[in-house]
Amino acid sequence: MPTYVLLFNWTEQGVRAAKDTTKRADKFRAQA
Repeated sequence: MPTYVLLFNWTEQGVRAAKDTTKRADKFRAQA
């Protein structure tokens, strides 16, 4: 069941959050 919930949460919002996190990491690396 937890796996299903995890997959269910990986919706557009989850994908968007992941992309934002990647962007943030890139910005952080650029500043470092």
